[in-house]
Amino acid sequence: MNENTAIDKMPELGGGSGTIGGSNVAAVLGLYPPTWAGPYDVWEAATIGKKRITSPAIERGTRLEPVVRDLAEEALGLTCVEPLIRTIYHADDPRFTASVDIEVWSPDGTIAGLGELKTANSRANWRQGVPNYYWPQLQHYLWIRNIDRGWYVCLQADDKVFPFIETAADGKKAIELGLADLWVYEVRREESYTRDVVPLLEEFHDRYIATGTPPPPDWTDGCRRVLRRLYPKREGYTKITDELLEAARSKAWWSTQEKVAKEKKLEADNRIRSMLAGKLAAVDELAFHRIQQATTAKEKRAAMASIQQRVEVSSRKGKRSLNQAALREAHPEIYEQFLKTGEAGDAIKIKGVE
Repeated sequence: MNENTAIDKMPELGGGSGTIGGSNVAAVLGLYPPTWAGPYDVWEAATIGKKRITSPAIERGTRLEPVVRDLAEEALGLTCVEPLIRTIYHADDPRFTASVDIEVWSPDGTIAGLGELKTANSRANWRQGVPNYYWPQLQHYLWIRNIDRGWYVCLQADDKVFPFIETAADGKKAIELGLADLWVYEVRREESYTRDVVPLLEEFHDRYIATGTPPPPDWTDGCRRVLRRLYPKREGYTKITDELLEAARSKAWWSTQEKVAKEKKLEADNRIRSMLAGKLAAVDELAFHRIQQATTAKEKRAAMASIQQRVEVSSRKGKRSLNQAALREAHPEIYEQFLKTGEAGDAIKIKGVE
């Protein structure tokens, strides 16, 4: 339902589902941003269980699902209903499940397709189509339900706008005022999903979920978090293997490259600032001439829309932050009352490895 969460239909801690659902597919394939979810998140939820997490984006999506459903029904001109059974197993393969948001029904009483409802803040890119990391989700549902057609329906607005949307009428008003957008994209079931993706899911399930064997380590936050959960204590010594030595050397090399890359990025930033010399932005030559020649508001909008290349330096206000030292000195009781301890972590140290 949300653009900021990947594994949003997982069991409570204490036992895994043992299955792969639609929102898991992009995580298995490594399509999600690393802070969202990856293979380890899926493995954890399916094997040892995972606490259901929450966030403002998740809560927003849950609250607005009926609103988006009503907006979808009006946009499609078809009846949209929540399935009687929200989560079902594949008829021939219990390794896979589908938790569909809505079924879309035609006036003649036949099912027209399935719908996946989303909410997205203004930073998400829905204007160009469905984000690639959401493509597998509805394809997974269409495959399991053996249905040929579906729709993604996404209500997009700024985070400051969503609190004022409580009903479909509020959503329509926000859209009319240009404060929100409703994106509706029809998709068809693709055989490539069955041919190319399903075998990868079968392999992942049989190799890692069915055996309880963690998948290969990767770069995601979920991998780091699950490994810390699996190995909460650090005791004793073991011998350095060739594989461990290679990983240590890799870390040392990439740490050096990271430092160099950061320096080069900062240098490039300052070169851009210097070459713009106080200008807001530089644009491609054709767009520059159109902007220079535009005299009416309409011509200026057209000129701006024609920009193909743009390099910009925009001003930002300074971030506001809490003076913790002053608060601790002036109001120590309040400081202690709201003091929060972060999640325990670990640190990797390397010696004598080049």
